[in-house]
Amino acid sequence: MEGKRLAKLVIAAFALSIGIDLAIGIARMHGEKSSAETVSSTVADVDAIRLKVGKPVDYTPGFLPAQVVCDDVSVIRVEDAKTRFRLTGLKSGATDCGFFSVTGRHRLLHITVVD
Repeated sequence: MEGKRLAKLVIAAFALSIGIDLAIGIARMHGEKSSAETVSSTVADVDAIRLKVGKPVDYTPGFLPAQVVCDDVSVIRVEDAKTRFRLTGLKSGATDCGFFSVTGRHRLLHITVVD
């Protein structure tokens, strides 16, 4: 289930950042592969982080400036702090966030928030 959410995030983010044609190609590739993890590993670096509710953590995707898209904003708040992003867990749960640069670089972050 987590892999499917990650694949959907990748497809949606590419549609926003580099065009719908590439997103369609990735979706087709997803249909031909045996798992979503195979697709996501070919299109972006993936990190994972664990946060406590209410305790902010700084995160840099490895490039700036960047835009961010998260699939469940009820779990995490992401603030742009100019030289990094500040991540604050709002409630227990998990979400995936994609960070995208104007030059085409991208990184996915799987965030787990605990009490």
